[in-house]
Amino acid sequence: MSTNINHSDTFITLTFENDVRVLQKAIDLHNILVGKLSSVSGDWTMQNMFQPIPTVFAKHSVENGGNVLGLDRFSENLVRKYPISLPTLKTTPNMTKPG
Repeated sequence: MSTNINHSDTFITLTFENDVRVLQKAIDLHNILVGKLSSVSGDWTMQNMFQPIPTVFAKHSVENGGNVLGLDRFSENLVRKYPISLPTLKTTPNMTKPG
């Protein structure tokens, strides 16, 4: 299989305390952005993912010799947000669509 893809992705992260108000605001802002960008041409997609980071992650990490992310300095459960925008992959004669 050969691939011939010429694209770039945008991928950033944001970590904050687990608070339903912050989560809802992030969702609302994402929906506003998607609405504004819906008129932009091209094949692309946007994803808005949230990953819980409970305090037990830091506890187990410290117990096992270290915590490379420094999560042990937080006493509250955290959430990491991953807003991603990327082109939609299309299948060509020389390419197989993932999945």
